Amino acid sequence: MFNVRLSANIKYIEKSLGLALVKLPDNPAGYLLVKIAVEPLKIGDAITVLGYPYDQGLTVSTGIIASTAGNGGRILITSILPLGFSGSPIFNSRGEAIGIILARISHTGF
Repeated sequence: MFNVRLSANIKYIEKSLGLALVKLPDNPAGYLLVKIAVEPLKIGDAITVLGYPYDQGLTVSTGIIASTAGNGGRILITSILPLGFSGSPIFNSRGEAIGIILARISHTGF
């Protein structure tokens, strides 16, 4: 399934995070393409995170946007994520990509 080569144009590279935004000129393999959100994010907006943590298969987690005041456009979400979600996409309620999981905050104690 993943042994397919597609031509793409690189639109943006973020070297410090190891990420690239690419645009496919067409979709001959029939892949599901994701739209990137352009509307401003608001605290309280619903989010969904999809990921493949370790050997668990596709895992879905939901939550809300808790803060949009992070450095460099980072946002804080309330979703509970197991280890291994780094690089997973964050979607808004319209199914548009709004971000990528970079790190998690761990709380211990009370």
